[in-house]
Amino acid sequence: MSGISSPGIGSNLDVNGIVSKLMTIEQQPLNRLTRLEASAQARLSAYGMIKGAISSFQGTMAGLASASKYTSLSASSSDSAVMTASASSIATPGTYSLEVTKIAKEQKLRSDVLSTTSINDAIGTGTLTIQLGTYSGGVFTANSDKAATSITIDSSKQTIGGIRDAINAANAGVTATIINDGTGFRLSLTSNSTGASNSLKVSVSGDSGGTDTDNTGLSKIAYDPAAAAGSGKNLTESQAAQDAQLTVDGIAVTKPSNTLTDVIQGVTLNLLKESTVGTPIKVSVSRSNSALTSAAQDFVKAYNEIAGTIAELTKYTPKTASSSAQAGVLMGEAAPRSILSQLRNGLTQSVAMLDGKKMTLSDLGIAFQKDGTMAVDTAKLNKVAEANPELVAGFFATAGRASDSGVKYISAGSSTSVGTYNLSVSQMATKGSLVASGAANLTITDANKTLTVSLDGASATVTLGTGTYTAASLAAEVQSRINGTSAFKQSGLAIGVTESAGVLTFTSASYGSSSKVSIGGAGAADLLGGTGTETAGINVAGTINGNNATGSGQTLTGENGIKLSVIAGSTGDRGNVYFTRGFGAIMEEVAKSLTNTKTGGLAGATGGIDSELKDIASRREVMNRRLADTEKRLRAQYTSLDVMIGKMSTTSSYLSQQLAALARSNG
Repeated sequence: MSGISSPGIGSNLDVNGIVSKLMTIEQQPLNRLTRLEASAQARLSAYGMIKGAISSFQGTMAGLASASKYTSLSASSSDSAVMTASASSIATPGTYSLEVTKIAKEQKLRSDVLSTTSINDAIGTGTLTIQLGTYSGGVFTANSDKAATSITIDSSKQTIGGIRDAINAANAGVTATIINDGTGFRLSLTSNSTGASNSLKVSVSGDSGGTDTDNTGLSKIAYDPAAAAGSGKNLTESQAAQDAQLTVDGIAVTKPSNTLTDVIQGVTLNLLKESTVGTPIKVSVSRSNSALTSAAQDFVKAYNEIAGTIAELTKYTPKTASSSAQAGVLMGEAAPRSILSQLRNGLTQSVAMLDGKKMTLSDLGIAFQKDGTMAVDTAKLNKVAEANPELVAGFFATAGRASDSGVKYISAGSSTSVGTYNLSVSQMATKGSLVASGAANLTITDANKTLTVSLDGASATVTLGTGTYTAASLAAEVQSRINGTSAFKQSGLAIGVTESAGVLTFTSASYGSSSKVSIGGAGAADLLGGTGTETAGINVAGTINGNNATGSGQTLTGENGIKLSVIAGSTGDRGNVYFTRGFGAIMEEVAKSLTNTKTGGLAGATGGIDSELKDIASRREVMNRRLADTEKRLRAQYTSLDVMIGKMSTTSSYLSQQLAALARSNG
């Protein structure tokens, strides 16, 4: 049988207490590891604070790299009830005098003939074709910039409500509504665009309820002011389309819209109502440096936060009469000083400008102070920005500029080096075209109204409106109908149609080798005066710094990633393209390098701490095993001692009893 023992029972020896106190001494090295671990964790958290400050600094760098901050202008109107104004970076500061005599209006049509007692009453089926254009002398000329839209009204859409929904879903440039006047439901059509050139023409074909122009069935919606009432002019005009009319510094201006973006360069005017006669409105354009000042202050604040965080974490506060000495968590470590040094070196470097000159932050009024912090001299910064905003934009932002006005810088790649690039163009991009071989037949009938058009790889059937046209109005009709075809609209494709002596020319809106135009179908011969000549477009071609570049349409991309758009001019030497990454982009790269998870200064410092923590964990594991063995050994030893003392105590008691008995017998 195995015996049951409990430490201290045999001898009253406090085995548990002795072992506990001995283990407290044995665990001293483990406590030291705990203190080392706490210190390492504190340092790791400190580097996390520095990383957070650098991440904030990176955000300000990205903000500084936005060129729009440095060229912003603002515009104000002396009477915002008449008009409001805003300005872009290309506007010229100054004051302009304006008078508004008419505001632009959209045309509104209503159906006096078409009135139903229920929104679900059937009207008729067929096809509605909606066009925008100009009426003059009883003749409608399609607006060539606005696509014609054909809408099929089948039996599922033939109610007044279904017709409204079909028109609105077609994105035809018209909004349809239903108005209940108390006696019935009437259809109302409103052009989505203001201006005389956006008057409505609504044609009906395939009317199941009667002819296409009478006042029955779907033809109740037909509207052609050149026709007779009840015979195609079946809607009533409740508001005529009207252009805006105004004077700007005494110059008369007529525009189709109340939002004017091309009257004063770089200024957008929003006309709200006519002004009082003889009381001009003043529009003032001035430069705004608030975004620049704010961005510069954010940048300085972000750097000062990094410097302040590092100073706090590495400082040493000597002992005083009222407090003990205090050491920063990272005092004595090299990484924080190295990080601050790299940032300061970046902040003092010069930046190559687009004109070849170099600038530094101090040239703009942003400089280090005696205490190591940075500050902004806003007066100096604003003075430089007002004198040359493009210069400031070029300093902070990644930018490119071509010496040739016909060439536009688009973008650069990550490997594009700062510098000057020579551009030579061997081939200008062209658009695909089709030139008719003879004058067009100006009379369009059911026999020649259908065309099969192929444009830039997409194909569609196009149906022209019947009637007799002038050469100019036929060109506008064809352009409007082709561009209104859903297959082309959905693909973002468009065509331009012009005429000369009755001969039509069809030109794709896109450039490059995929730009092509061809026309077939029943009406092709009449429209083209024969067969016509097709010419495919070509891509721009040339070299950048002597190396072949890749052309796509008007875009030329160099081997190093610089991308240019050659929009005008001729072949040959086209001058230089200047590229700079800007201070914002440079400093953002510095910040990225510091926070790189593999090679950055922070990664090196925190990697060392991580290794320390792993080593501490490993040592703790070994020490815990050793302490467990030690405690086991001590407990066994003191338990054995306890048993031994217990036995000796028993023997002592026995001997004492025997000696006492012997003494009594001898007495």
